Amino acid sequence: MYSIREKPLSAVGSTEYRRNGIMNERWDLTPIYTGLEAPEFAADLEKLDETVKSLEAFAKKLPRQDHKAALLESLDLEEQLVKLVNKLAGYASLEQSADTRNSAAMSAMGRVIALDAASAAPLAAIKEWIGSLEDLDALTEQDPVLKDYAYLLQRMQKDKVHQLPGIGEEVVAKLSQSDAWADMHQHLTSTVAVHYRGEATNLSAIRNLAYSDDASVRKDAYEAELKCYDAIKDPVAFALNSLKLKTITMSQLRGYASPLDMVLENCDMRRETLDAMFAAMDAYLPKFWQYLKAKGKLLGHENGLPWYDLFAPVGKSSRTFTTRQARDYLVELFSRFDEAEAQMIARAFDNAWIDFFPRDGKAGGAFCAGVESLGESRILTNFDGQMGDVVTLAHELGHAFAGYMAMRSQPISDYYSESTDIAEIHSMSMEQFAYPYAEWFFGDQADKFRFAHLQEALTFVPFGVAVDEFQHICYAHPELTPKERTYQWHLLEEKYMPWRRYEDDAFMERGGYWYHKLHIYLYPFYYINYTLTTMGAMEFKKKYAENRDAAWQDYLKLCKTGGSRSYLETLRCANLSNPFEPGSVERACGYAEEILLKQIAEQAK
Repeated sequence: MYSIREKPLSAVGSTEYRRNGIMNERWDLTPIYTGLEAPEFAADLEKLDETVKSLEAFAKKLPRQDHKAALLESLDLEEQLVKLVNKLAGYASLEQSADTRNSAAMSAMGRVIALDAASAAPLAAIKEWIGSLEDLDALTEQDPVLKDYAYLLQRMQKDKVHQLPGIGEEVVAKLSQSDAWADMHQHLTSTVAVHYRGEATNLSAIRNLAYSDDASVRKDAYEAELKCYDAIKDPVAFALNSLKLKTITMSQLRGYASPLDMVLENCDMRRETLDAMFAAMDAYLPKFWQYLKAKGKLLGHENGLPWYDLFAPVGKSSRTFTTRQARDYLVELFSRFDEAEAQMIARAFDNAWIDFFPRDGKAGGAFCAGVESLGESRILTNFDGQMGDVVTLAHELGHAFAGYMAMRSQPISDYYSESTDIAEIHSMSMEQFAYPYAEWFFGDQADKFRFAHLQEALTFVPFGVAVDEFQHICYAHPELTPKERTYQWHLLEEKYMPWRRYEDDAFMERGGYWYHKLHIYLYPFYYINYTLTTMGAMEFKKKYAENRDAAWQDYLKLCKTGGSRSYLETLRCANLSNPFEPGSVERACGYAEEILLKQIAEQAK
């Protein structure tokens, strides 16, 4: 399971307060491997090589008469492969995220990728054979082991039409698993120097000053951030060009009409239903604008909301928190829901699952990565003690708990992590479950926290719709120059976010904001899924207000399901609505909107 939190996290400021009551500074990866040169790492690389050879030998013997025995053998080999690749590549990726300049981690990842790519051809042959079995449904019904693989086998049959012949899958695997352009983007944004008030810092550190209660800090940080983009804007734009062309080529080779059609089929969606949902969101946009314009007025802006004040807290709050305080709060909070979750959260803090603080070379933002070999996760943040940092920990721990439950509930590793159209429901809902208990930790600042937190969740919707349309434009017109693409973003901001003001900054006025959005580089149309999960989380918010215990039981069902069902089947299992049905946007967001407008009215008095 891998997720990247969209919100930037850290602040510059003094680090003294955060070192008092500190737990670990960095995550502990030694339970996975003691190092990239460890004998265990080398031994697992050797096991991976042997597993690939076993797959090649098995594929050469196909077809086989005994379908059941062959199926069981092939699935066992694939399970071995998945576990080894996840452990080896996961470890190398975590090392690289902790320091994007770690050349040894890059080299290790390259070795894993090469071995994994060699498995693509035999796996393609095996999947083609499985897809041709006319008695597959009967076999899965009769055998309890095969029954566990039923959903995975159905997907193999469905995806058969998009497999490439010959060595095509191996070639694609070698090209696809190396995200050199995405790596370049991450390296550039994690190492670029940002000059703020006479000091050099990093982009990850500067961006969370947007959450400062000091307006001058927010504006100065915003201007420092914009200046640093000038040094990297050309290579970053070049990286996006290359990534989009790669995705277009891959979708064409696999026989999809477009990258969007590829994403929709993988998520069991139809274009008509998606269009209907986004049309409903378009109709709902004025309500979001109403809120954000009201926030601008509360902050003293009459003609819109300056970009540097988009995440500004409404009201003054100077409280900060240590990691120890964050731990105690979250453990106490979630012990009210489920003791297993509270215990997992305590272990995450106490056993160094979390890499907390910003530093040069460290990846920005936050994410949670499942470590299946341990039945655990590792979480990267850029913590600096703000209210939002505690919320982000709750968010990422939501991912961790989902993985924790799936690893203990699902029979095979393919089901340990859910698809991206489901994943963020776990994490966003965790934030919403913490909402009523804000007084425990924030005291008399609780209402300010609630206001800022809910506005951030709902502010995403118009932004997500804009990013989705931006991706449509990029894929439909790969010939666009960086300047032309930037202008397209400018037009989308005028359409979906007319309340934004950039204070006469030429770069941002032209449409430069898209440059730092990592999801645009990594995942085609990821924001379709992110928007869907926002709606799921808002529905959980309402369900929680109506019946806390029932909402929590539905949440547990969602976590335990993992990736064992399709998107709509997973929603039904957790008693969540189909977001494509008429009225779904209003049902999901209406309750939250009602709360926000009430709070605006209160604060305007």
